[in-house]
Amino acid sequence: LQYASKELKDNHDILLIGLENTANTYEFSSDRLKTNYDIVLKTVQISGIMYSKFPDFFKSNRDICLLAVQTDGLVLKYCNQNTHQNISQNTNYSENFINDYEICLLAVKQNGFALKYISIELKNNYNIVLEAVKQNGLSLKHASDELNNNYEIVYEAIQQNYESIQYASNILKLNH
Repeated sequence: LQYASKELKDNHDILLIGLENTANTYEFSSDRLKTNYDIVLKTVQISGIMYSKFPDFFKSNRDICLLAVQTDGLVLKYCNQNTHQNISQNTNYSENFINDYEICLLAVKQNGFALKYISIELKNNYNIVLEAVKQNGLSLKHASDELNNNYEIVYEAIQQNYESIQYASNILKLNH
């Protein structure tokens, strides 16, 4: 689609065919199609990282963020503060998905290192950190100090990757 005519870049069916080959096709589509909800959904289902290329009003859509983190948990870093204008009410509002339990849980299940991008509060959530270290033990590096001192969390991290012991609290390193 990169080298296609403007007419082809604005053709919904052509774009869908292109998306079957690579999600990057989205970047070369017309501005009109880039703002098409169905196209955005199809794109994010193929490649979560494309979330970073979407217009802001799509980035503030929770459903789109949910789909994105399921295909690439590290997309969470783009889900931080997404603000858009509500034209009818002339007000700005933001969605902060790094505080959203469900989104963060899905992100760390897909990629434990997504723990790096979640809120401080959720870095102290036992279930989220447990899922993160089960997926990648080295994600223990991004857990709260309290959970770096939790035997079960550290045990799971070490089970997944022995090198994660370096991120355990000194108390656990000395006592176990």
